Amino acid sequence: MHNFFPSRLVFVILLASIFTAITGCSTQSALNIKTPESTVVKGIRIDIEKTYRQSSLLYPIIGISGLATNESGHALRVLTIEFGAYDQDGVKISSAHATTGSLSEGGKWRFDAMFISTVDRKYQYEEIKLESVNGMRAQ
Repeated sequence: MHNFFPSRLVFVILLASIFTAITGCSTQSALNIKTPESTVVKGIRIDIEKTYRQSSLLYPIIGISGLATNESGHALRVLTIEFGAYDQDGVKISSAHATTGSLSEGGKWRFDAMFISTVDRKYQYEEIKLESVNGMRAQ
């Protein structure tokens, strides 16, 4: 039995993006969600600049945008950042990931991690937590 969730999620995001681009039926608004302070994890400085909600005719998209700076002392072949979204009871609702290819030593990357909010009407997002930072060294 195969788990097709990631491919379905990518398809839904792609479909929503295409529909939004064609119809222009999208609005973006800032979210007032608690986010982590600037922090360094595994030599990568993470600064969150904004959180937002982008509405469309399908499910809303929640996004976390910011700047990652490679202070690890070496170039990276891949860098992945994961955030968790939590409700007012501290229960995790969803995850958002951002990944980039190479990032040079001292290099900066503007990331945008997003997830589709299928439970948005039922729960309030209270906090975004940085859950993991994983980099693969370049050879």
